[in-house]
Amino acid sequence: MPWSEERKPSRNDHGGHGQHQEGWNRITDNQYGTPSSIHRSGSDRVCFVPRSNVTHIGERKIRGKGFLIAIRGEGEPWRFFDSAILLENPEMLHTLLPGLPKDIELPENRMEAAE
Repeated sequence: MPWSEERKPSRNDHGGHGQHQEGWNRITDNQYGTPSSIHRSGSDRVCFVPRSNVTHIGERKIRGKGFLIAIRGEGEPWRFFDSAILLENPEMLHTLLPGLPKDIELPENRMEAAE
C-alpha cells in the first residue's frame, strides 16, 4: 500500500558526508508503490518496491526515483535495502543475489535536481 512520510533527522545525522551549512536535511514526498511479483534467488524470496521522494539539502532539492530491494529467507522476516547502492554499481544486485535472473526487470532508479 502506498504511504507518505516526512523525516527531519538530527543535526548529527548526515550520512557521513559532512554537515551542510544549514544543518538540516529533510526527506519529503516519500511515496511507495506496489511491490513487484516475488522472485527466487536460491532459498531467498526477493521483490522490488518502487519508491520516490524529494530530499532537501539546504536550499537544493533532489528528486529520487528508486526502489527497495525486499529479501526474505525461509521463515525469516523481510529485510529491505535501498536501490541507491546500485546507482554507481548496478552489478552489485547479482553479487548480493547471485540466483536472481540476469534479465529481471527493475523499477526506475535515478536521482535528479528538482524544481
